[in-house]
Amino acid sequence: MKPIQKLSPLLALVAMVLVTGCQQEEEITEVKPNTAVFEGAVDPAYVGKWQTSDGKSKYEFLADGRYTQASKVGTPNGVIDSKLEGNWLVKDDRMLFKDQSGNVVPYAAKLSGKSLVLALTGSMKNETRLEKK
Repeated sequence: MKPIQKLSPLLALVAMVLVTGCQQEEEITEVKPNTAVFEGAVDPAYVGKWQTSDGKSKYEFLADGRYTQASKVGTPNGVIDSKLEGNWLVKDDRMLFKDQSGNVVPYAAKLSGKSLVLALTGSMKNETRLEKK
């Protein structure tokens, strides 16, 4: 048997060990279920029509706990109309929105007369200022 033929199985084994040994293990990311609980009450002070000062976003909070949000959203291809519907509740200093898919989003809410500030924290940090119409 030629020396190279004797080494071929050994080289194949070494190559296989190097390839499989150098591969990174896949990270498993835990997907946590929605942790916000949709509980609270409809607060009459929030009921009515609200909008941003530029008029691009309009909210209507109904006395039965339903809401609609209509917005004009800028995209690379122009402005599109967006409409969301769902339910809303207030608990302490939070306003909770539950969309048609069942997702619950809690906002920090600060109501002062005819002014309402809704704020998200964390990676989705955002603040929306609304005026009652």
